[in-house]
Amino acid sequence: MRVSAFIALVCGVAAQQLPPAIAPSGITQPTIEETLAAASARYSHHDYQASLDLYEQARELIEQTAPENPQRYDVLKRLAAVSGAQGQYKAAIDYLQSAIQWRWDQISRDDATVLIDRVQQVNLYRALENYAQARVVLSSVMSKHQGLSGFRTLSMADDYSLMGQIYMDEKNFPDAAEQLETTAAIRGAISGQLDVSLVPDLDRLGAVYLALHTYDKAESIFRRTLVIRESVLGSENADLLATLDGLAYSYFGQNKFDEAEPVYRRLIRLWTKCVGETHPMLALALDKVGIFYSAQKKNDQAKEAFERANAIRANSLAAGLSTEAAQEREAKDLAAAAALYARAVRVLDPPNPIYDAARTQAALYLETVEDAMAPKPGPKKALPKK
Repeated sequence: MRVSAFIALVCGVAAQQLPPAIAPSGITQPTIEETLAAASARYSHHDYQASLDLYEQARELIEQTAPENPQRYDVLKRLAAVSGAQGQYKAAIDYLQSAIQWRWDQISRDDATVLIDRVQQVNLYRALENYAQARVVLSSVMSKHQGLSGFRTLSMADDYSLMGQIYMDEKNFPDAAEQLETTAAIRGAISGQLDVSLVPDLDRLGAVYLALHTYDKAESIFRRTLVIRESVLGSENADLLATLDGLAYSYFGQNKFDEAEPVYRRLIRLWTKCVGETHPMLALALDKVGIFYSAQKKNDQAKEAFERANAIRANSLAAGLSTEAAQEREAKDLAAAAALYARAVRVLDPPNPIYDAARTQAALYLETVEDAMAPKPGPKKALPKK
């Protein structure tokens, strides 16, 4: 009895001395910080489901702490981010709303961070294509921003820009134009009419004017954007391509052919410099040039542009076919390889300087494969002795 009592006493004392983080099974429970770190590590490795599960575990631990613990907000923001990365936008919105509610309860309904979170909600509603709710939330944010800082602020410019993007998502180009005109006016008044911060919204506004066929307004916007970009990037930067494309089409839409032609030529030169002579994007630009010349009945120039574009596409297709053929050779399927090389050779007809070298190479490979497939002659029979 005394031994049993002693053992019970020792076990009881030992149990009392166990640190609170040690479970009865002897396994140490991870702390909040350790769980958050593990979740972040999984997130950085794109293992979103494991990250989500760990953040949920961290949330359970955090909910056992004081209501004012800011980790409650932090873990909800992280859960929203992981859910969004998984494409679970509704879950992300719900997590984000819980995070916003925590700041409302613990800090203030006028807390500036809440406005940032609500803008994030707007973009999540856009991802869900729930544009009506996106506009409702953004309108609330705009009212708050205007009440806090007034109308002519960069926050309001950002809000009008986002509202314009929502209308663009909905293909509501008249309302998109109105919003983007407002944001350009606000930014221009604050930062200057040629400030680089205007470029993204001017790009959008130019695209909207093209969609509305208001080519004169589009011309004005693209000319302005080109000046800004050239002042920052010079005249040979790839970032000028979209602006030159928009400006050329703006002229074309107004039948300003003489103004459009040098811009199209510059566009082709810059594409060639940036991506090379045989890139598929150059083919698309050449298609536009072909359409431009066709509209003026300049058939020779149109034919030259279209033929060059098609030669580039043929070269790209033949390169893909040859790559696939090489894989078939590697797999010892010579018949499949030969068929692919033969197709590549057919694609590269008629002769064209753009792909003549590629055609010669494909034909050589085809000949090599066909030779390997040809039956080998058997050993010669010995002639009978006389």
